[in-house]
Amino acid sequence: MEQYKVLMQRLGLMGITQILINLSSLFMLPLLTKNLSVADYGIWVQFTTTVTLLSLVASLGLTTTLIRFLASKKDVNNIREVFYSIFFVILAFLIIVILVLMLLSHPIAELIFDSSYQVAYLLPIVLFFYCLNKLLMAYFNAFRQMKLYSILLIAQSYLSLAVAIFLIYNGFGLMGAILGMLTTNILLFLFMQYRILREISFKIPTFKDLYEYLDYGLPLLPTSLSYWILASSDRYIIGIILGIAFVGYYSPGYALGYLITMLIYPFTAVLPAVLPQYYDNGEYGEMKTILENSLKYFFLLAIPAAFGLSILSEDILTILSTADIASKGYQITFFTAFSGLLLGLKEICIQIMTVNKKTKIIGALWISASVISIVLNYLLIPYLGINGAGLTTLITYSFISIMTLIYSRKYFVFSLNLKFITKSLLSATAMSLFLYLLIFQYKFNSLLEIGIIVMISAVIYFLVMLLLKGIDKKELNLVKMMLTVKK
Repeated sequence: MEQYKVLMQRLGLMGITQILINLSSLFMLPLLTKNLSVADYGIWVQFTTTVTLLSLVASLGLTTTLIRFLASKKDVNNIREVFYSIFFVILAFLIIVILVLMLLSHPIAELIFDSSYQVAYLLPIVLFFYCLNKLLMAYFNAFRQMKLYSILLIAQSYLSLAVAIFLIYNGFGLMGAILGMLTTNILLFLFMQYRILREISFKIPTFKDLYEYLDYGLPLLPTSLSYWILASSDRYIIGIILGIAFVGYYSPGYALGYLITMLIYPFTAVLPAVLPQYYDNGEYGEMKTILENSLKYFFLLAIPAAFGLSILSEDILTILSTADIASKGYQITFFTAFSGLLLGLKEICIQIMTVNKKTKIIGALWISASVISIVLNYLLIPYLGINGAGLTTLITYSFISIMTLIYSRKYFVFSLNLKFITKSLLSATAMSLFLYLLIFQYKFNSLLEIGIIVMISAVIYFLVMLLLKGIDKKELNLVKMMLTVKK
């Protein structure tokens, strides 16, 4: 019970962390959309999307490998060997990627960044620190230093925001946002490298288990790339077919719906470091309980959030961006919100395949989904515009979630609790009726008004859940446990 209590506290900490990170994203959205042109905002979206893509390629799937192989290590010599073996492999490959980017900076600028050469020049520098920082953060996650890990994630978001605010309001425009990202990543890199050197010092690795690390990690690379294709390639295709301005119209609505993923993140951050211990020790009953409750508590919050974001999308986007962006992109929120709901199911089920080291199956599923995504985007965007990209996202996430569920149950079975999901859907429907009636009579003009109506809607949802006996005292105690974060 004590171990389970600690797990719930970690999930609660990561949940609070992700809320704070997403709030910083909400603060960044009006800063950019109200101070940059739609085209410049589209370039910013393409820049961050490209950095994410290239970091996935450069890491070779070894960031996840680090967590898997460090989680159960106790001896400092073994820890050094694993960490520095992976660190130097990523560093070497990252340097090659950066050199290629420097050589191709002009065509990259013309193809992706609307001929903004300064952006292309900064791309490899930002990528260097961003990619290595992901690996360094994985070290703290692997050893469950969750408070420090949370502080680092929050610092990454808010330092970038603070520097961007200063530079944008001093006339740097788009470059101010990019320099904010770069400055933050340099500072975090220096701090994390110093902290790790203090804990394990330095060692030239022997690379004795490198084949095992690559055998585990490389199959995850197509998975990561395919995930990126599902989550981000639509921006490139929209830019190619419709123009860079439509990327600016599409992205705010997408980002708003994708806020659902902040409810997934606590589980994806904590479970990979916890479940291998239960699995390796043969504690399958505890593992089953953790998976069932993880899915249950994700759906408890994510289902009403998906309904609510979809309904309030236009009002929220009008406040956070511009009326022009809101009118053109609010429908995208529906597609991405419910895609995020399906993504949560996938992320929890995929833990089963990860602990069983079935990374090749995971890769095959994601590659299939990415092919479907690319084909559908090219077919639907010319006819449905940016809504075609939204519909493609929902279809492909449905495919990958259903297939992951089917394959995961071949290796480990836990209850999906369909009765609970039904009650949650009914409660969210009742809440949605209230929201629809209110929206027809009232126009929201501030985030404060939105916040008040969200709280009222949440009360309605949970009251209906209590009436339907979807939640009870046990659930309330577990939520309390998650919010009681101890040292």
